[in-house]
Amino acid sequence: MGLPSTEEQRRFKYLLQVAGVFAAYFIGGKLALALPFTHTNVAALWPPAGIALAAVLLFGYRIWPGIALGAFLVNFLTPIPPIAALGIAFGNTLAALTGGYLLRRDPGFSPALLRISDVIRFILLGAVFATAVSASNGVLVLTAAHLHPWAGARLAWFVWWLGDAMGVLIVAPLILGVVKRPELLRGRSIAEAVALLVATAAASLVIFDDRLVVGIRQEQFAFFLVPFVIWGATRFGTAGTAAVMAVIATIAVGESALGSGPFVQAGGMFRNVALLQLFLAVVSVTGLILAAVIAERDTAEETLRRRQELQRKTELLETITQNAAAGLLLIDAKCHCTFMNPAAERITGYCFDEMKGRSPHEMLHHTRPDGSPYPESECPLVQALPLLEPLQDVEEFFIHKRGHFYPVRCSARPIVENGVSVGTVWEIQDISRQKKTEQALLESEKLALMGRTAAVIAHEINNPLAAITNLVYLLERDPKLDASARSHVAALMKEVARVSHITKQTLGFYRGSKTPVALKLSQLADEALESCTKALDAKRIRVARNYRSAGEIKGYPIELRQVFVNLLDNAIEAVELGGCIGIDVSEVSDFHLRKAVQVVVSDDGPGIPESLKREIFEPFFSTKGAKGTGLGLWVTRSIVYKHEGSIEVASNGGVNNGGAAFSIVLPKAV
Repeated sequence: MGLPSTEEQRRFKYLLQVAGVFAAYFIGGKLALALPFTHTNVAALWPPAGIALAAVLLFGYRIWPGIALGAFLVNFLTPIPPIAALGIAFGNTLAALTGGYLLRRDPGFSPALLRISDVIRFILLGAVFATAVSASNGVLVLTAAHLHPWAGARLAWFVWWLGDAMGVLIVAPLILGVVKRPELLRGRSIAEAVALLVATAAASLVIFDDRLVVGIRQEQFAFFLVPFVIWGATRFGTAGTAAVMAVIATIAVGESALGSGPFVQAGGMFRNVALLQLFLAVVSVTGLILAAVIAERDTAEETLRRRQELQRKTELLETITQNAAAGLLLIDAKCHCTFMNPAAERITGYCFDEMKGRSPHEMLHHTRPDGSPYPESECPLVQALPLLEPLQDVEEFFIHKRGHFYPVRCSARPIVENGVSVGTVWEIQDISRQKKTEQALLESEKLALMGRTAAVIAHEINNPLAAITNLVYLLERDPKLDASARSHVAALMKEVARVSHITKQTLGFYRGSKTPVALKLSQLADEALESCTKALDAKRIRVARNYRSAGEIKGYPIELRQVFVNLLDNAIEAVELGGCIGIDVSEVSDFHLRKAVQVVVSDDGPGIPESLKREIFEPFFSTKGAKGTGLGLWVTRSIVYKHEGSIEVASNGGVNNGGAAFSIVLPKAV
């Protein structure tokens, strides 16, 4: 046998619900009709009315067969004719359906009875109006069947109506509270609930049972039970109120039916029943309203607590977002920017007002570094939304507001609500400094390798060079040399001394300081100019110094002096006879907004063609032909990167808007 289908399971569940309602209605009705107060099926307390209304509110209108069968059978088994039992069953079923319809038609009504408005609707529509249907129909059936005299129809209607209303006020909230708010029992002590019911029963017996104490014949004493109703309402809500009222009503009706209690007085049974019902109704309504007030207070306090918690989390999230080092951009489903934090503004150069409602791709990412267009269909950040695939740590190039490209590491995560993509969160990090550091490390390693190689070569040259120096010295002392030969020997000695100086410089460059020291770039520039004095004088070059700052930084003096020497050598080569070279030193802020020093070495030579600007810093590339090694600018850039600085070249940016200008920006602290 296979498993039952979903339809069969629903049908079986429905039949169980109908059977359960039928059984509860029948048992409740039999107990109510067993009370001595009952007269021709008019009961002082009719619990089935509350069972029927709760069933309609919980299961819907289709539960009516269980109500109708229960109402018919419980009346059929009494001495009244079957046709009368059928008529009463019709009225009781119609009353439950009417009450359910009036309450369910209001979309704001909650069967849990957590609000005062819900309790008021429940009392007026379910306990007052709907029960009038069953009372009117029942009395009409009984009088038409000659089971009750027309003269007493009004009082019978009143007792029937109050009995059904009490059943609704006591039983329905108990069922609805247990089903709709089971958490009340989980959060409270079972021992407290038992103690409440036992104490209520004991107090009720004291007041209503004349056999335990001296008979109490004043109705006012019955209100000593109100504190127990308040206890149930404050601790267990409407279900607690209903449970306490069920205990009070059971004992009060039972003892009053036996002729005991404050509501048994001269004046007739119906009068006593009416007084008892009014007492139960007043206390029950008071308890239900009190429970609703407490529930609303608890709900308001919980709402306030959640709102405060949400506000705290929102403020915390805002603090984190505003102070995050990474840039955050919120993009909607139309690829428009709806939020960006201060870090994103700092990284992109745009403020939020400039980006709001615009496509970040069109603002920051529309072109590749090589100048080719970058369509949205190829952008991984944009495609993360339609593909619903998060993007993590992808390196791209963005375009700054100032127009330059800069490398970023970015991530994109789609935002999905109810299965629908509503936007994307972009996270961007400017990795310019990281890339420069990596490049500086690479250049430093190359420079160190070249330095070690040069040092080895210089060291090896020193040994034969010392021998050559000695031999030339001896040759110079030889008396056999004529004047011409002696002149050649003197020139040879001069060149040997020059070679020796070069090897010492090379070794000094390699053995330079290993840690940065305080220095002045203006002083290093002067020292470099002094070492180039001969070349400057040979071409009668004028030097224009513009030191707006001493250029105090921390760095490696030997290496930085070499930077000035390399740039000055290139400038001297470039200018014509009688040309001009400028050196400017000033304080600025670098790309990372750090305090820095800018040095500009410029000349009025022919400049550098645009096509060669990208290549001049590469090793072994030279514009001097056989005269150059192609290592000067490469070494210069490597030293600048080692100091976490930057170097740029501009053609036609030199002296008198001609020649070339090399701009170096070095941070004050490495």
